Amino acid sequence: MNVLIVDDEVSFRLLVKDYLVDEGFTVVLAENGEEGIEKLRKEKIDIVISDLHMHGMDGIKFCSVAREIPRFQSIPYLFVSAYGDEHTFGLLSSLKNSAFLSKGRPMNELVAMIHHLTTPVDQGGGFSPSDVPMEPSTKETQAREASTNDTISKNKSPEHSRILVVDDDEAFRILLSDMLGREGYVVITASDGQEAIELVRNQSFDLVLLDIVMPNVSGFGVLMFIKENAPSIKVIMLTAYSELKLAVECKEFGADDFIGKPFMRPDLLNTIKKVLSG
Repeated sequence: MNVLIVDDEVSFRLLVKDYLVDEGFTVVLAENGEEGIEKLRKEKIDIVISDLHMHGMDGIKFCSVAREIPRFQSIPYLFVSAYGDEHTFGLLSSLKNSAFLSKGRPMNELVAMIHHLTTPVDQGGGFSPSDVPMEPSTKETQAREASTNDTISKNKSPEHSRILVVDDDEAFRILLSDMLGREGYVVITASDGQEAIELVRNQSFDLVLLDIVMPNVSGFGVLMFIKENAPSIKVIMLTAYSELKLAVECKEFGADDFIGKPFMRPDLLNTIKKVLSG
C-alpha cells in the first residue's frame, strides 16, 4: 500500500515513514500541500496522511484542492495534528472518506486507521461521512494492536534498558517512546528539564535522550545535574542542526554522544546501541 505523508515537521515525517516502512508500507513524503499535490500527480497513492495545520496551505485546503481533480476524489485522508478545535472537527465531518488522529496517539493506532480507511465498507471498513471524526474505538485498537504485535520479528530480543526521553514537544516524545518501546526498551518521558531532574533523582536510568533547548531547565543544565549526581547514566543530546555547536560543547562537558534533528530511525537506534554498549 502506498502512503503519502504531508507534514511541514520533518522529524514527524521521517519517524512515521520509518515506522510505516517497517510495517510493509511504501511511503512518499511531502513537506506542504503544494508538494503533496505534485506527489499525487506523479505517484500512485492509496491514502494520504496530512497535518491539519501547515504553513501556507493547511490540510483541509490541501484536501479540497486535490479533490477538485477527478482522479484524486476517492483517495482517503487521515488528518493528524497536535491540537484541534470544534470548528475544525466540524469541517472534517463534512469530508468524505476521512478521519482524524491526534499526533500524540500510539503509532499502532495510526496503522489501524490506515487499514480502516482503505477497507471497503462492505468488508467492515470505510468511514461514514456523516460521522464526526474520532479516534479508533478501544475494541478496534486492541484488535489491531494484537495483530501488530504478532508481526513483530521473533528474532528481536528486548534490550530492557531504561531510557528517559526529555523533550518539550509532546508528539515527538510519544513517537520516540512508541518507537523505542517496540525495540524492547523501557521508556519514561519528561516534558522539561526540571521534570527530568526529578525523575533522575527518584528513578534509575541507563540512558537519557536529552533535548538541548527547553523551558525551565535547559538540556545543558540537566546534563550537569546528571554528571554530578548520577554519572553512570549515559546521555545522548538531541539537537537541531542549528544547535550543533551547543551539542559539541555538551559532549565536552560529559555527554556521550549527540544526534541532530531530524534523524532517521536507524541512525538513532544505532547511536543508542553504541552508547549503551560503550
